[in-house]
Amino acid sequence: MSLLKTLLAALVLTLASASAQAEAIYRFNGGADSGSLTGSSYEGEFRFDDVAADFDGWTLLTDFRFMGFGLDLGLSDADPTATPVAWFAAGQFLGIDYRSIGGSAMPSVTLMAGFFDLSEAYLAYGNAAGVDGFGGLNFQRLTAEVPEPTTAGLLLLGLLGLAQRRRR
Repeated sequence: MSLLKTLLAALVLTLASASAQAEAIYRFNGGADSGSLTGSSYEGEFRFDDVAADFDGWTLLTDFRFMGFGLDLGLSDADPTATPVAWFAAGQFLGIDYRSIGGSAMPSVTLMAGFFDLSEAYLAYGNAAGVDGFGGLNFQRLTAEVPEPTTAGLLLLGLLGLAQRRRR
């Protein structure tokens, strides 16, 4: 009877953890390699709710910060006509889309995800007249990838089964 209770408890924990979503945190940096701000560096960080291993599509950014070109931008500085998102293809992170609102005295900043690969992601900056220059992006994931709750639950059930078999 204790094995049944243990298995039931493991099932309840697995189902409870299925609703928990890990947060992915990334840091980025780079430098302008063309235009009026050539040689200027920038950096930042963003977050989003992590996605399944085979996910295709986009997910909303939950936090964003960009520092560079004399700017300190966040999600509240995003262009309201362009939702800030992280893009994926078959679970592979492709980068983010973010566009700030520029002005006459402040350049606009746009981060664009790669189409097929993260190495294609780039930054563009401009002024009221249009695009002024471009720069590269380097990404670093700060959070470890967490196994899906179902996988963790199956592993737990397997270990419980081995422990029960050993007791006999």
